[in-house]
Amino acid sequence: MTGGFRAYMKAEERVASGVGAGKEGPVEAAEAGTVNDSATFVGIVTGLQREIKVIEGSLGAGMRAISSGANAARAEAAAHRLVAEGATVLLSVGYAGGLSPDVASGTVVLANEVIADGGQRYGVPASWLDAAERRLAGAADLRVGPIAGCDGAVTGRDGKRELWLGTGALAADMESHAVARVALGYRLPFAAVRVVVDDARTSLPLWLADTVTPDGASDPGRLMGEVMRHPTALPTLISLAWAERKSARALGRVVARLRGGFLHEAHVP
Repeated sequence: MTGGFRAYMKAEERVASGVGAGKEGPVEAAEAGTVNDSATFVGIVTGLQREIKVIEGSLGAGMRAISSGANAARAEAAAHRLVAEGATVLLSVGYAGGLSPDVASGTVVLANEVIADGGQRYGVPASWLDAAERRLAGAADLRVGPIAGCDGAVTGRDGKRELWLGTGALAADMESHAVARVALGYRLPFAAVRVVVDDARTSLPLWLADTVTPDGASDPGRLMGEVMRHPTALPTLISLAWAERKSARALGRVVARLRGGFLHEAHVP
């Protein structure tokens, strides 16, 4: 194992420990949260298990989170599962890639709408958006605007620019549009809150998404193999890990501020 790869994995481990999120330690499964069997709850879909590890200590009573492996189809299945188990509000929470040139790493993006690959637009109830914006004020650098939901990873600078010019979205992820589609089908309130890790100027290796397992965990063996084959990517990965550490702090604070009954008060038009 190279010294550079050890540095990357050390940074990743510090992120995965939930630095700044209010609770440390691993999650045994790709979900977190405790809910009374007879109670309704807020269902949260993330892409990665380490996002759940970051927010686990910030989840309030009546909140449950599931990771979907950074995959739109699995995110949709996770949202359906949450609704079947009693969720009455659906949230897409986690990390995102920046699209707008003026959105820096660590910025919290509160979606006023989610734009899918096919151009479908999913709005967020204004009553919830206003209440959430007030709650999140001061928690981190906050921007309100569109999020692009993508069926595939957008990793390069050129791809990010093209998506930004085509949609006007501030950031992109691979879960929000899927969760929004499920919420619309059940006529449930929906919202997306994402923290930017890689900004619009950062290009990520195309193979990075392949190092995520279907349940949202990182595969260190596969990651190491890819780094050995592509050693020039290591500086980018180390920078990404430290950017994620910063974003993890913001993500934990955001989820802590979103606790409370107001999550159930939004009305679907």
